[in-house]
This record gives sequence, structure tokens and C-alpha cells, in this order.
Amino acid sequence: MTEVDLNATTATSEAGIYLTDGSEKVVAKLFTGYEQGKKITFELDTARRSIPNSFGNRVWLKLERNQHLLRAWCSGDGKAWTPVGMPVDAAGLDKTQPNYNSWVGTSVGLFAEGQPADFNCFICKDGTSAMPAVGYSNYYGIMTVNDASGKSVANTSDYGGWFMLSGVELGNRSPSAVSVLANAKVNGQFEIWVDDLQRGKLIAKIPFNRKFGWRYYRCGLKWLTGQHDVFVKFPAKAARGLVIKSIQFLN
Repeated sequence: MTEVDLNATTATSEAGIYLTDGSEKVVAKLFTGYEQGKKITFELDTARRSIPNSFGNRVWLKLERNQHLLRAWCSGDGKAWTPVGMPVDAAGLDKTQPNYNSWVGTSVGLFAEGQPADFNCFICKDGTSAMPAVGYSNYYGIMTVNDASGKSVANTSDYGGWFMLSGVELGNRSPSAVSVLANAKVNGQFEIWVDDLQRGKLIAKIPFNRKFGWRYYRCGLKWLTGQHDVFVKFPAKAARGLVIKSIQFLN
């Protein structure tokens, strides 16, 4: 996510978020620019979505990834978001490269072409957006569950299990609550920690109940700002008893 200021006046003027594969031959861009008027555009290979820029020179841009699916958003204030067309399949960004010495994965950054642009911030992992549990960076004792609702995460061990989302940015204003979308088959309680499971901070203990099915479980928060690794810890003696789809911090 970024906030960019660009007074685009020609078709060569663009500024926004840039994603590319290791060979730099597959590129995804979300940008503000000029194409028969000021527009916000999302493109990857032959896929191209474009909407009029009704926000002005200063605009917020956000890309959300869920596995290989990319969704693009824009905003005038960084709070109310407008989608930029339909999602795009970005599997081409992540596939194995023919040259094994090249970068493997997706490079993410900012770009400006045609004229200079001002960027106010660059956030790689926005905590106020719904973050898929399957996007975890580290884990112990968990498995991926795939059903009609998509991919989720469950624990496989009666000792508990956990997964971690790295580098989650919460900004300089503490969120009011944390929300977890989950489906319980037993009753129990899971925990949310930041920075470390032993020396870090326990920020939430959230009870869950098997009679509710899929629902959002929420817990109020205070005095949590900045960037953190976020750990979700499953309870002991409840293997496969709780399935988690996403986590989100609410302002």
C-alpha cells in the first residue's frame, strides 16, 4: 500500500506499485496516470483494468494478494477503498524460473515514469486489511484446509500449534480490536501474540464455540502500534478443532 502524489498530464506519466518476477519479464502494476484523462490502472500481462481518478493528484493505492489472486484498490483517504476492476491471476509471478541463479519469488516496490512523483509511505503488509492465514511466514503443527470457502489453516497437533504473519504494519495509531474469521468444531480458546511466543506480548485471548460455525471472533486492543510479527496460537488438546481463514486489525 502507498500514498502517491502525481499530477499526470501525459500518457507517459505513471506512478504507483510495481511487482515483478525473478527474470523481470512478468510485471504487475497499479498506478495513477493519464490516459485520455486521469485514471487509476491495474495491469498484469494482457489483463488491464482502469477506472477514472476521482480523487485528485494525491491517491492511495493498495494491492491485496490471496495465494495467486491479486486484487487492486484505490482511495482518497486510505480508509474507504474502491476496487480497480476484477481480480487477476498472478501465478506467472511466482512460478519457478528457468535460470535458478535468478531471484525466486515476487519483488515488490514503487515506481515513477515520465515525471517525478512524491510517495508518502510504502507498507508491505497492512494490518488493517484482512490477511489470509495461509499467507503465514512461519509455523509449527498446522495444515492447510481446502474446502468450498477456500483455503484456511488448522492445527494438527494435540500440543497446540501456531502460525506467524511477519512484518505486519499497524501504523502510529493503535487498532481498537483484532478480528479473526474462524470455524470451530470444539470449544476452546486461542491466543494472539506479537514479536515472540515466549518473550513477546500476549495481546488477545479469544474463546471460540463450536455451535457458531464460520464467524468473526473479536477482541479489543490498546497501545499496539508499529510493525510486528503476529503469532496465532492454537490451544492444546484440540487438533483440527479450529480452522482459521483470516486475521485483521480494526480501527
